[in-house]
Amino acid sequence: MRNPVTEQLLIDLAVLTPEDTEETHEVYRAALEGTDLLGVDYCTIRDLTRMANARESTCHLILIALFNALREGSVRISLNPASLRGRIAAFAGIDAERYLHRVQIALSQLSPLIYEVDHPAKEPLLSRDSFRPLVLAREGEEHYLYFHKYYAAERRLREAITRVSAWSPCHVPEESRLAEIMREVLIDNPVTAAGQPVALNDEQKAALLTSVMNCFTVISGGPGTGKTFIVLNLLRVMARLGIDTSRIRIAAPTGRAAQKLADAVRRGISSIVSLDDCDRTLAALEGVTIHRLLGYRPSRNDFIHNRFNPLQADLVVVDEASMIDIVLIGKLFEALDENTRVVLLGDRNQLPSVDAGAVLADLIPEDAEAGYSREFLSAASRILPEFTSDYAVVDERPMRDRIAILVKSYRSEESIQRAARGIIEQNPSVIDEIPNIRIKEGDFFPEAGVWIMEPSQDGDGREIAAIVKAWAEQYRGNGEGDASSLDVITAEAVTEEDRDATALCAAYFSRLEDFRVLSPTRFGAAGTNNLNRIITQTVAPQDEEGPYYPGLPVLVTANDYAHGLFNGDVGCVLRSMHGGFRGVFRASEGFVSFPIEALPAIEPAYAITVHKSQGSEYGSVLFLLSGKVPASLLTVEVLYTGLTRARRSAVIYASRDTLKRALRTRTKRESGIRFT
Repeated sequence: MRNPVTEQLLIDLAVLTPEDTEETHEVYRAALEGTDLLGVDYCTIRDLTRMANARESTCHLILIALFNALREGSVRISLNPASLRGRIAAFAGIDAERYLHRVQIALSQLSPLIYEVDHPAKEPLLSRDSFRPLVLAREGEEHYLYFHKYYAAERRLREAITRVSAWSPCHVPEESRLAEIMREVLIDNPVTAAGQPVALNDEQKAALLTSVMNCFTVISGGPGTGKTFIVLNLLRVMARLGIDTSRIRIAAPTGRAAQKLADAVRRGISSIVSLDDCDRTLAALEGVTIHRLLGYRPSRNDFIHNRFNPLQADLVVVDEASMIDIVLIGKLFEALDENTRVVLLGDRNQLPSVDAGAVLADLIPEDAEAGYSREFLSAASRILPEFTSDYAVVDERPMRDRIAILVKSYRSEESIQRAARGIIEQNPSVIDEIPNIRIKEGDFFPEAGVWIMEPSQDGDGREIAAIVKAWAEQYRGNGEGDASSLDVITAEAVTEEDRDATALCAAYFSRLEDFRVLSPTRFGAAGTNNLNRIITQTVAPQDEEGPYYPGLPVLVTANDYAHGLFNGDVGCVLRSMHGGFRGVFRASEGFVSFPIEALPAIEPAYAITVHKSQGSEYGSVLFLLSGKVPASLLTVEVLYTGLTRARRSAVIYASRDTLKRALRTRTKRESGIRFT
C-alpha cells in the first residue's frame, strides 16, 4: 500500500522549496512514484542537505537511494556505477546516466556530513565529538555509503562474532566422558515421539556436537529438519556437563517463537521414559523475547545487559534467527561473556527481518554447503554413536565447524519438499512441473501435493472470492453428521475456567491448524484484510451480531505478558457458560482462556500474512499470489516461506509467469558481514 506522501506535502514541509531546481523536483516526483519512503524520511533528507548546504540534485538522489535501501533491508549502498544505476532505476522516470557522472560532485557537497573510512576493520568508531551522520567506507576498489548507526552496528557485530568465535568453550570434558553422555542421551534414554525413540540423523548429530564444542554455532534448516530435537538434546547434554538450568536462556525475536520452543522442550522432556534430575530441571525453562532477555528500557532506548553488564548465562539458544535485525543481534552478542555459548537457529532461506540486515543469510551465504574440518569429523566419529557421515572436508573456511546446515525434512509431503528445493535453487522448471487445478465454489481442495490454480483471463476479485469461499466451506466441514465439523465443535465447546483442557478445544485447534490461507500482503483483493472479510461472511453464524462469534480464529497483534500472550499467537473465540465470549489459546499444558474484553489487540486469523506465518505449520495451505500483489513481495523468500508452511497440500493461486518472476527475484540485502 503506497504511503500517502504527495509533492504538495513535501512543499508544505519545506522539503521542496522555490529555490530548488526543476531537476530536484523531478527527483522527488520519481521517488514518490517509485518508493515507499515516509514523510519523516523526506524531512531528514531536507535537514541533511541543508546542514551540508548541498544544492546539487544528485545529493538528494543519493540520500533517497540510501533511505530506500534501508527500507528494503540493506544497511548500505554501493557507489559502484552499475550498482547505483540499478538503485536509481527503481525510481520511475529517472534517467540514471544523467546523474551517475555527478556522484563525486554530490559526495563533495555532502562531505561535511561524511566520515571517510579506508580500513573499516581497523579504524576506530567515531566518538561523540567527531560524529558524522554518514560514513563512506572503502573496501578495496569499492566504496559504500552508510548511515552511521548501521555502520556502527555492523562493525560491532562483526567484531563481537569474531571475539565470541575465538573463545574456548567451558564445560567440555574428555572425549570418553562426552561419548558416554551422547550415548546416554541419544541411545540409552532418548527423547520419544508418539511412543518411539527419536533417532537423530548424521547431520543432526553433527549440529549437536558442534554446538557442544564451540561457543558460537549457527544451525540452519527448513521446517521438519529437526532443529527442535537438536536443541532438546543439546540442553540434556549441557545439563549433564554441569550447566545449571538457571544459567540457560531460550529466546527469540518474538514472544510467540520463544514460547513455542520452550513448550517443545517441555513436551520433549515429558516424553523421556526414565527422567532424572538433570532432565526434570529443564522442564522449567521459559522462553523470552530478545528484548526481554537483554532487559530493554524503553525510556532510554537501551538495554540493561551490555558489554559492561553481560548476561549471567552459560548457554543462550536463539530461535528464528532469520527474523533478527542487525542492530538487535549486535546488542545480543555484545552482552555475552567468555563463559557463554550461543546457538542461533533458523532457516537461511526464509524471509529476513523486517528491519535492516539479513544476518543469518550473511553468515551462511546461498552457495555455502555443509562441511566440517577433518579434525571435527575425526572427533565426531569417536564421540557420536553410529556417526557415519561422509561430509565434505572444509579446512579453510573461517566459520568451519560452527555452521550446521540441515537438509533432510521429516515433516512435509515429498512434492512440497521437491518444489521447495527447486525454489531455493531458482530453477524455473519446478514451476512447470507443478500440476494445474481448477476449484470453484462447492469444490474440494486436494488432500495432498502442490498445485497451481492459474487466474482466468478475466480473473479478479470475484474469482478470488469464489475460491476463498470454497476453501471456507471445506474448512467448516460437513455439518451435523461430521463430528469434526466446525459447527458441531463450536456449538458445544464452552469455557468456564481460565484453564480448560477439554477434548472439544483440542478438536477445534486441530481443525484450525489444519487449514490456513496465506498472502504476502494485507491489502488488495488477495490481501488478508479482504480474505478474512470474505471467510467471515461465509462461516459466521447468521444469528450472531457483533464482531465475535463461536469459532472465530484470532491473531494477537501485541504482547501481553500479564496473560502470557504474544504478538503472533493464534487462538479462537468460544462462548462462555456465563454469557459473552472467551478467547482460548494453547498453553504448555492444555489450554488457557480469558474474557474477550481482557485480550490484547486481536484480528481475524483465517488468513494471515506470510511474514506472520513464519515458525508455524499447517496441514493444508491456500497461498494467494495474485490480485495485484506488489512486485517487491514477489520473491524467492516469500514463495519458499509460504509453500513450506504446508505439511500435506498447498494450492497456489497465481499465474506461472508470476511465480517465475518471483523465482528470479532473490532478496539481496547489502551489508559488509561476511565470514564464510
